Formats: sequence, structure tokens, C-alpha cells
Amino acid sequence: MDFSKQYVPVSPKKVFVGGSKSFEALDKETKNKIDGYIAENVRILIGDCRGTDKLVQAYLFLKGYRNVTVYATDGKARNNIGDWAVKNVPSHGEKGYEYYRLKDIEMAKDADEAFMIWDGKSRGTAFNCEEMRDLEKKVYIHQPKEDEGFEKNGVFWLIDDKICAFPYDSEIYREAISKSGNTYNHEKIWEYIRPKGCNKPYNYYPRGRVVIASGRGPLLRYNRNPVTAMNYSPEPTLPVVYMNQNIDKKYIPEIIKLFNLHSPPVVRYDFSEHYKCCLDE
Repeated sequence: MDFSKQYVPVSPKKVFVGGSKSFEALDKETKNKIDGYIAENVRILIGDCRGTDKLVQAYLFLKGYRNVTVYATDGKARNNIGDWAVKNVPSHGEKGYEYYRLKDIEMAKDADEAFMIWDGKSRGTAFNCEEMRDLEKKVYIHQPKEDEGFEKNGVFWLIDDKICAFPYDSEIYREAISKSGNTYNHEKIWEYIRPKGCNKPYNYYPRGRVVIASGRGPLLRYNRNPVTAMNYSPEPTLPVVYMNQNIDKKYIPEIIKLFNLHSPPVVRYDFSEHYKCCLDE
């Protein structure tokens, strides 16, 4: 729903949305839940941390959603992608972990209910759930199943008219992880995944990669204007498929499935030396 083009009555309900810092993407269930809040036009209360906070902020911005308040201790928002209103939560001299906990406590007090995306480990998210329960308010806890519902970075080759895909998994092919730390290096991983009996180098076959922006780095490029969402010009940079010119776009549906992409990607043919193969000689 594009809130820059239509009016939806504002709901009096306030929802505290938060979660673990470890997440690098939002799964489908999380997006569906947020879409529901957007459809109701509820006031979304969100923190300023990396991980879930930043990812949810990016999603709300891409949706053109304005009914958002960012809570920040001492009013110093580390992340405020949409230039939304900031609620200043005084620190009262607190330091370290407790300094940042203050904004969460304030959101729990102000909210009517909460939606927490938990990795099963984060103590901050667990505390938020307990805070809401102590206040006798509803809290919906979503714990995404590992490797289910998330879009994936990764690399692929076109070999014998078949896409051979390797979505990134931090637990396997560790020696082949790229410098960015969230995908694979083509040359390094080829040593482990090359087809049986194949003696060709990694750059022999047409190849490509899928890039999903994460909470760690820049998510968007846009022109900021705090006055109205209609003046925003969001240019989402996710997902993007970079690939050799000899890979036909007819393979895109297969790539979408293999990397669990939630939407059709931007396809960019890369003519640089980095993606050249035997067919380019």
C-alpha cells in the first residue's frame, strides 16, 4: 500500500515493533505482519538500533509509511531512515547496556501492543517481551526458523543450461566467504563445488551473484524530505542480480526460487573483467 498516494484514517493504536540485532533480513511472515499494521495505519514505535530496527525502518520507508516514531535515548537516533519524528528518552545518567534499554522501556509504556522478532538468544528482545507482559499488554513473538523465509545473498553459475546456485550460509564453505562477510567469493568456493570430473577454472562458465542489502550497510539511496512522503524518491538496492551477459533472463525465475527472493530482482549485466567467461573470448 502506497501511503503517498492515498489517505487511510489514522488508527489510535500504537505498536512497539522490535527484535534482535542479529538479523540481516526480514522474513515473509515479518513483512506480512508489518503490512497488516500499515493497512490499519497504526502508529509504529521503533528503536534506532542495527538489525531488526534498521531493517523494519527500511521496509517502512520503502512502503512510503509515515505514521512512525523513532525512540532514541537522549534523542540521538543512530538510525532514522525515513526522517520520522524522534522521541527523546532522557538517559538520567545511565551508561552502556542500560542506556539503550531506556528507550525500549519507554516504547513498552507507550504502546498498546508489541510485535517482537526474536532470534531465540537476544536478551534485549526477551526483556521487551517480559516488559509488555508485566504491563499486561499483548505481545506477539515471532521466531523465524533458521534458513526459512529469508532472502539470500550468494553466487551461481550457468552450467549445461542449469543454474548451479550457492546461497550464502555462514556455517558452510567458510574458507570461501568473501571480504564482505555475507556472501561467497566465486574463485574460492569453486574449489569446493566444481562439478565432479570438471577441470575448468572458476571463470570458464557464465556466472553471477545475488546481492541483498542487510542491516549492516546502506539499504537505500534516496532524497530526504521530512515534509511529506510524496517528495521521497526511494531507490531500493535489493535484491540485485549481477551476471554475465551470456546468461539469459529466462533463468531469473529459477534464480528467484533458489535464493528465496521475495520480489523480482533488478537484473544488471556486468561486462567487466570480473564476470567474463569463455564465451566472451
